[in-house]
Amino acid sequence: MQKFISIFIIFSLTVLLLGCSFHSHHNHDDKTNLITIDNNGNLKCYLSENVTLEMKRCPAGTFLMGSPDTELNHAEDEVQHSVTISNDFYMGIFEVTNEQYKAIMGTTTSQLNLDDKFPVESISWDSINDKNGFIAKLNDKFSSYLPSGYKFSLPTEAQWEYACRAGTQSQLNYVEDNTKNYDDAVNVGAVAWYSDNSGGTTHEVGKKKANAWGLYDMHGNILEWCLDSTSGEPFGSEAVTDPLGTTGPYKIMRGSAWKLDAIMCRLAHRFGADPSKFSNFVGFRLAIVKL
Repeated sequence: MQKFISIFIIFSLTVLLLGCSFHSHHNHDDKTNLITIDNNGNLKCYLSENVTLEMKRCPAGTFLMGSPDTELNHAEDEVQHSVTISNDFYMGIFEVTNEQYKAIMGTTTSQLNLDDKFPVESISWDSINDKNGFIAKLNDKFSSYLPSGYKFSLPTEAQWEYACRAGTQSQLNYVEDNTKNYDDAVNVGAVAWYSDNSGGTTHEVGKKKANAWGLYDMHGNILEWCLDSTSGEPFGSEAVTDPLGTTGPYKIMRGSAWKLDAIMCRLAHRFGADPSKFSNFVGFRLAIVKL
């Protein structure tokens, strides 16, 4: 709880006040189709003639969420526990970019960097999930191309961490040393844009090392909104299936950002903020999930 309180204080000062495989009967090389699936089950959406959205299939499975007591900077809200993701889902290979957002909404919300391949930022949770917002418009456009019962959404916090870990149980999604001094033990800069290497700005997506499932920028660049609500409560220790936080005034964010320190890039680190607020270090990544 102490860490959540500190994070909310940070945001009050700095935010502008922040299973089932898919099937396609279409020719995968025909770009007139709105959605295509490759031989590995990965999905591509054609948002416009020249703008695509690439999604990685994440298989259902069970993993340990949170961090062990021995992990450097382990926090009380990260109690390690078993989580089962009961259905396959898709996760955006990249954070949503300015060009992707503009292809659907006609403009971008970004205030820091407007370049097409940079992540869209300065967008609130409420705006993303508005009835006329980005996700609603995606579902309107692509609903007839998605399998029955699936839709575009923000990922749950559990789906986000499962996809970020990609089978690892470490501080970052590509190393196994959880106990040494953070900057010495791991090369944070290999996977993340953060305070020491960002130059005070966001960066083009996909320029750092991907995780084992081919997902980029899961550490750093921008914080990513998740679907869950929270009041800053710690995880329980019991095993759960498809958890979703539904109480509390804040929304979860994961992944760290260009202006935050290396230790905040730690995979299990949790953030929360008012869903109506926005910041130039907060954006989002899409998922396609089963209802």
